[in-house]
Amino acid sequence: MKRNVSIDKIKAIHKIAMVLIMLLLVGCNSGSDQSQPIANPPNTPNTPGSTLPPYQSPGQSGPGATSSPGGASKPACPNACLWIPSGKTQAQVIADFEAQNNCVVKQDAGIGAAACQPVAQMSVSSNYLNIKLPEFEGEVPQYYNDSKCNCTAGIGHLVQHGQCPANLAAPGKQKTPQATDACVKDTWWKSPKAFPGASVSKTQIETWAKQDIAWAERLAKQALSGKNVTQTEFDAVVDLIYNGGFSKYYSIKTDLKSGNFKGAIQENTRRGKNNHLQQNRVNFENSGLSEGDLCK
Repeated sequence: MKRNVSIDKIKAIHKIAMVLIMLLLVGCNSGSDQSQPIANPPNTPNTPGSTLPPYQSPGQSGPGATSSPGGASKPACPNACLWIPSGKTQAQVIADFEAQNNCVVKQDAGIGAAACQPVAQMSVSSNYLNIKLPEFEGEVPQYYNDSKCNCTAGIGHLVQHGQCPANLAAPGKQKTPQATDACVKDTWWKSPKAFPGASVSKTQIETWAKQDIAWAERLAKQALSGKNVTQTEFDAVVDLIYNGGFSKYYSIKTDLKSGNFKGAIQENTRRGKNNHLQQNRVNFENSGLSEGDLCK
C-alpha cells in the first residue's frame, strides 16, 4: 500500500511539472520579475562584451550550431518565458530548455536590445537609425533647399552651405529656372516652384545619418564611460544629446555620469515641457533612461 501511495505522489508531481511547463510555453506573466523572454542570451558569441562564457546545447558541434547529433536541423524553439532560478545563468536555463525540447533558440533583435554591454563597444541600433530618428527629425529622400537656402537631403543632412547646384536636380530638370536661378526653398512635391532635387537612396540617407550622429555617440560614451548599458538606453542617450539635451540649463549630463537616472528622467521631462519638444520623443528618451539601473 505504501508503494502505491509513493507512485501516486510521483504521478501527481509529474502532472504538476507538466502543467508548469505548459504555462511557460503559453507566455510571460508580465507582473513577474522572475520570468524572462526566450532568446539568445547576452553571453553568446553574437553579443560582444559579455562576462560569461558562451554556452553550447547538448549535441552542438560548435558555436551557433543548429543541428542535432544525427545531422538533422532542429526546429526553432517556441516563444516562451522561463524562470531563472538562483545559481543558474540565463544561458544555462536556455541550454536546458533547448535540450529538453530538441529545438534551437533563434536570435531575436528585440532581445539583443535587452543585453547589458560595455558602452565603449556600443553604436546606435538600426531601429533607431532607420525608424526612430526619421520619425523624430523627418526624412526627405531628395535634395532640397532648407529654410536658410542650404542644400539639404535625407534626415536633415547638410549637403553644402548655399543652395543646391543644378547638377543635383532631377534628370530633365537641371536646366530649369528652379534649378539654376536664385534659391527656391522647400521640396519639389510641396511646391512646383521649389528646387526639383534628384532622389536620394535609402542607403545614402543611412550613411549620412551615421555620420551626422557620430558626435552624439561620442558624447554618450563619455557620459556613460565605464558603464554597461542596454541598446535601448544607449539609443535614448544618443538621441537626447542629438536633440540638445546636454544644455547647461539642465543637470542631465551630470546625472548620467553619476548614475542618477531618475534625476536624468526628471530633468529631461522638464526640458521637454520648457522647450515644447515632441512628447513621443521625450517619452522615447525617458524610456531608455529608465533602463539605466538594469546594468548596475
